[in-house]
Order: sequence, then structure tokens, then C-alpha cells
Amino acid sequence: MFNQFFKHTKALNAPLLEERLRYLTYRAEQGTAPTVLIEISTYQLIIIKYLHLKKNDRIITLKELESAAKRWAYRQMRRLKRVTRFSREGRFIRHAKHWLQFLGRIEIPKKPPLPSQVAEFLDYMRKEQSLSDTTICFRRKQLQKFFGQIKEELRQFLAHLTPAQLDAIQIQILNQEIYSRRTIQEFCKTLRAFFRYAERRSWCRDGIADSIQIPRVYKHETLPSSPSWEDVHVFLKLRKGIAYGIFAPVPS
Repeated sequence: MFNQFFKHTKALNAPLLEERLRYLTYRAEQGTAPTVLIEISTYQLIIIKYLHLKKNDRIITLKELESAAKRWAYRQMRRLKRVTRFSREGRFIRHAKHWLQFLGRIEIPKKPPLPSQVAEFLDYMRKEQSLSDTTICFRRKQLQKFFGQIKEELRQFLAHLTPAQLDAIQIQILNQEIYSRRTIQEFCKTLRAFFRYAERRSWCRDGIADSIQIPRVYKHETLPSSPSWEDVHVFLKLRKGIAYGIFAPVPS
């Protein structure tokens, strides 16, 4: 299927060719778009370089992966003179995680079990509100991020929580990365929904949910004024690949 994918490119002689093609073939069979396949193949070479990957080598830790992503993204930011570190870092981590998991070469630490209060809230959203699995999964991740900052027993924490303490935890989380206004809005909506439920269950004092300020998102504000240089680069590579027969379309 991909016998001509790397034709006339340096990628053909790069390490782990078999492992790269095997993953690309799998993604193609899952219906991944050709432009995304090209992006994956590009990131595979970056991942190999910055993680020093070799055939049948060691298992990569999540900490090691994140450190490599930061080093590469920072170097790209300095070279291109653009503040693109976090989007590039995120793509590196996402592509590396998926590929290394496919190869069985990454150690993902097990997440701690959900607190009973969070599990009950998720069950409430599923049974009482009939929310979709996608929405519930999204809110679960956001609540895990929030309560992952809490060191004490959750029931005791909720009972003594004040609006000022809640604001401080939110600021601590949002300062860890650069988030869009839309992401912050959804994060605050999730927290407000949880604390409304917590108030009804008498887990926390009244008024906590209303103290959570949700930022406004204006119409069309998230639309980019133009394609990013990275998107343009992928598009040009695709056109060049098709023109020179480098990329063979995946048969239906």
C-alpha cells in the first residue's frame, strides 16, 4: 500500500522504516486522511531523532517523551521566531504517544481511581441528563485535571472549600499551559456543573458554583485569520508528493 510513500525522499533511509510503514498502514486502514498521514510521517522522523529511538530498543517513559517534545518545540520556536511552542509540543506528544503505544514501546502511568464524588457526578450526567459519551469523557478529563491538584481527602476538601481557594486552583491549572478562551470557557462550565451538583448533595457550601466566572467567547473569534505556516507546509508537501508520485492514494 505504501511501497511508493517514501520514494525519492530521505525518509526511505531513515531508521525504523518497517515500524513507520506498519503504523502508517494501520492509520490508513482506519481512514486517516492523506494529509494527516504525511504529517505523521514527518513527526515520526522528529520523534526518532529526539528520543534517540533504535530498533527493539528501550521502553520510553512519559516524562522522557514530554521532555523531548519541549526541547524540539523550543528549538522550533527560536528558529522560526514565532510563538508556536505549545501547539508544536502538543502535536509531538500526541503523535509520539499514538505511535509508541502501537509499537508497545511507551510506559503510560496508570491514572489514580476517580473519587467517588466525581464518579457519582459522571453517572448523574449519563443517567439523568442523558449526555453523550463524548461529553462525559471530556468532562471527566477536565475534572481529573482539577482534582489532580488536590492533596487532601476530597470530601473534607469540598466541605471547607471557599471561592478564593477555587479561583487559586483554577489559576494554577491554567498557568501550566496556554489555553484558548474556548477551552477555558468549557473548563469553567464543567466546574460549575460539578459544583452545582455538589451543592445539591451538600458536599460543599452554597454559592461555590455561582462564584465561577465563565469567560465570553465572541462569534468567529476562534477562526484563524489565515492558515498556519505548518498547515501550508503540509499542503505543499502533499501537492509535491502527488505530482512526483511520492504518495500513492490509499485504495478504497
